[in-house]
Amino acid sequence: MAQTKSPFQGLGSNNLTIQSMKNKLIAKYHVLAKHLNDDERMALLSAYDVESSKDLSPKQLIELINRLENKTDPDSDRWRKRVLAAIGAWLRRTNQTETSDKIKAIACRAAQNDNFNKIPISKLRAIYSEFTKKEQTATNIQTMQTEFWAHQASKN
Repeated sequence: MAQTKSPFQGLGSNNLTIQSMKNKLIAKYHVLAKHLNDDERMALLSAYDVESSKDLSPKQLIELINRLENKTDPDSDRWRKRVLAAIGAWLRRTNQTETSDKIKAIACRAAQNDNFNKIPISKLRAIYSEFTKKEQTATNIQTMQTEFWAHQASKN
């Protein structure tokens, strides 16, 4: 049976006062919510009829943290798939073996991040852009080479 992750994991000692526990939960919430814009943060908080994370109870904070930890953003999923496709196309273009682990490792290295699923959307966009530019450049070079050799053959 899978063991559920405690919301208190990583918060330190078990001898926390309620206020210190709440402060640590608020800090954890802010770390998880840092990628959200102000409207998204307000939408999350308004679900609890509060305007600040300080107004949430520890139970509400734990619930919100769990939601943020398990949240999958469709936009980030879309960008992850684009990055995988762009790197895969570049690997095929350069006659390299293409595995999902290799593609993810390249993306992580490009983003300077240890975990592919934690790469922010802004970095995913940049990586996608770079690899599509690489692919387009390679295509342009191949076209120019073909035209050059066709022109050379027509001279002879």
